[in-house]
Amino acid sequence: MAREAAPVPHKVMRQDDNGQVFEVARCASEEEAEAMVARFTARGHKQFYWAEPVAGS
Repeated sequence: MAREAAPVPHKVMRQDDNGQVFEVARCASEEEAEAMVARFTARGHKQFYWAEPVAGS
């Protein structure tokens, strides 16, 4: 029986119109973070959102 790997915490990042980068949220998994990115992106803001792993996790 194969054991599933534990979810890796991810953070949601945003780059604003001036090129500044901010952490918006931390999520328990990549799937949760990507869902949040999709919700923010669907709002049609000019900002760019993405998910990335939390360092050291």
